[in-house]
Parts: sequence; C-alpha cells; structure tokens
Amino acid sequence: MADEWFDSRTEQPTERRRQRAREEGHVAVSHELTAAVLLLAGVLALVVAGNHLGVSLIRRLGQAVEHCRQQEWSFERLIEVCQENGWSVLGSITSLLLMIALAGLATHLAQTGLLFVPGLVSWHVERISPATGWARLVSWSAVWHTGLACGKVILLMVVGWWALSGRGEQIASWSDIPLAVAVPEVWSLAMRLALYAGLCLLALGLADYAWQRWRYERQLMMTRWELKEELRQDEGDPHMRARLRKLMREMSQRRMLQDVAQATVVLRNPTHVAVALRYERTTMSAPQVVAKGAGALAERIIEIARHHGVPILERPPLAQALFRLVPVGQEIPPVLYLAVAEVLAFVYRQRGWSAHQT
Repeated sequence: MADEWFDSRTEQPTERRRQRAREEGHVAVSHELTAAVLLLAGVLALVVAGNHLGVSLIRRLGQAVEHCRQQEWSFERLIEVCQENGWSVLGSITSLLLMIALAGLATHLAQTGLLFVPGLVSWHVERISPATGWARLVSWSAVWHTGLACGKVILLMVVGWWALSGRGEQIASWSDIPLAVAVPEVWSLAMRLALYAGLCLLALGLADYAWQRWRYERQLMMTRWELKEELRQDEGDPHMRARLRKLMREMSQRRMLQDVAQATVVLRNPTHVAVALRYERTTMSAPQVVAKGAGALAERIIEIARHHGVPILERPPLAQALFRLVPVGQEIPPVLYLAVAEVLAFVYRQRGWSAHQT
C-alpha cells in the first residue's frame, strides 16, 4: 500500500521536525470527532432552546396568518409580513447556529491549536495527479476510513433499531391523536435518536483521533541518517546542538534500557555501578555489554532486570572494570574472559542450564 509502516524510522522526531511539519499544515486532526461534537452541540442547543424557538415560530406564524386574514391578500402583503417577522426568526436561529459553530471551532482548536497555513489554500497541480489520487485510494488511511464509515453505518442502524424497538404501536397511534399532542412526542423521540447517534459518533470520533495521532507520530519519526543530518545542519547553533545531543543521549539510553530484558546477567557494585551482559554461544564470539550505568541509571538497570527475571550478582571489581573498559554494544576484552566465564558458569548452574543450551 501507499503508506509505509516506517520500519526504517526508529528515532523520535526532534522539535525542529515537529515545528516544520506544523508550518506545513501537517497536524493530527479528526474531522469525524469535529462532526460528532457539532451534532451533539446541535442536539444540546435544541434541547435547551428548542421549546422557546418552537413557541416563537408558532406565535409569529399565527400572527402572520391572522394579519393576512384581516387584510386584503396580495403577494406584496406576503412579502411585507415575511419581512416583519423574518428578522426575529432569523435572530433565534442564528443564536443556535452560533452555539454549534463555537462548539465545532473549539473542538478543532483543541486538536490543532491556532494554525493558519496560507500555502494550503493555494493551487497545487500535483494534488490532481492521478498517481497521487491512486496512492491515496490504496493507502492504510483509506482502509481505516472505509472501515470507519462501515462501522458508522452499522452503529447508527443498531442505535436506530434499539431506540425504536417496542415503539411501533406508539408511532402508529400518532396518526390518530391531535397534532398538538403528537408533535411533542415526535420531537422527544427525534431528540433521543439524535443524542444516541451523537454519542456513538463521538466514540468513533475519539477512536479516529487516536488513529490520526498515532499515524501522525509515526510519520514524524526519523531515520538515524535524518537525525544526524539535522544535527549537522544545526551545528552552527550551540543551543540547538546541545538539545540534539541531549536528545540523542536520551534515545540511546532508552534503547539501552530496553536491551536489559534480554541480558544474561547483571553485575553490580552494591551502591554505584551496574553492567548488563548478554551471551549467546551460537551467535556471539564473546559476551557483550548491552547496558551500563552509574547512580540512578544503575538503579534503573537493576529494577528492569528484576522485573524480567535477569540474575543480578554483586561483583564489585568486575563490574567496575567492565564499566570503565567496555562501551555499550561492544564485546568484553580477552583480559576479562576468565572472570566473566566464572560468572556465566555460576548463572548457568543456578538456572540448571548447560553450556550447549546458550
């Protein structure tokens, strides 16, 4: 499909990349969520002000009809009556529409913040390219929106059936009762249906926003080459360079801590240092340091090791030597083979492993 799974993008986006995407109008937004809020706002507005609006419209209509009965009828007179009553009716309707519009605007701003990109409203020939259109049709985004549309139809059908089931006799009786009695009942049922539909659409809208947010974050992720390129471009800015170095350290530390779960053993100096070793005889020529740290980072390594059942041994001299001599991701030097082999043999005996199983 046209959308990638972004397998090569493993690095979190930088602030510069986020800012550049925002300047281009690339933000996470769900139109389904906005539409659901608009519907619920409309229902709420009608529930709060619908009775007043209905009474006002009926009163104005009655006055207009009575006025026409008392005077000679003409088309010009009809226009005059409409002008006399239209502004009042328009004012009532406008207040409802304003409430709905404000709800929609607030929902959109909550998702995107204040954002105006003039370039998005300009003419772009590539947007009408058949190739671009076909790519959109066969993308994961298209699959998601197709599924969302199908789910919306099914959910609304279920809601309608649930709201109307058992009301067949009541609905059939409306033709036999006075209009003044039937209209409130019809109105009440319509509002109930609209409310249930709005709540269901709100749930779908929240799911769509979660999808859009996840997809947005995935699209912003960077390859290691892109991250290094940004660092190279920003070398002239000391503040940016410091921030990027800090970001790279944090990402490296995050990856290192994830590798602790796969370690064979963790060696520690009781209070200062922790070093995680991994050894697989079939794939490694020597044990490898997968994580190391001092102070709070050492405590975090030990905590993760405990959580995943990785053996933790106190070997202060060996832990200190590994911490000083071996970078993360590197194999131990030959001078430490014997000491580490004794540790691994002890771990294997404790777990009942044999050498050929590792």
